[in-house]
Amino acid sequence: MRIRLQPGNYVTLFLGLLFIASGIYGYIAIGRFMDEARPAAAVVVEIVHASTNKRGRTHPVVRFTTAEGKEVVVRSEEHHNVQPGDTLQLLYDVQHPERIEITTLERVRNQRVIFTVLSILLGAIVCVLGVRQRWATSQLG
Repeated sequence: MRIRLQPGNYVTLFLGLLFIASGIYGYIAIGRFMDEARPAAAVVVEIVHASTNKRGRTHPVVRFTTAEGKEVVVRSEEHHNVQPGDTLQLLYDVQHPERIEITTLERVRNQRVIFTVLSILLGAIVCVLGVRQRWATSQLG
């Protein structure tokens, strides 16, 4: 028995491999971020509203001190429901301290594993479906 793939099977296989590649890329990229990131405690000094409506998305402006002793004030690009005076845990890039993520190393590690596993699993399922689709139709005919 020989499996012959049709053009649709190649597209499905390609999409599956794309999911697998994105999982591997994400694992590597998040790993690089974790290598360069340092934790810090930050204080929310201001809240910036993303729209003119005060009920819209809010972005905190935080102040923290790097491990080198430099004080940094930066606006988060992420939406967070916090108030001025709140203390947050964040990660900052050592080379560019203005690049922050309001999270902890533990959460980033967990997100890395979840993203990678789900991407590779989804990609493998799509690849198997692409091959099985052709195999099932060849068994009928």
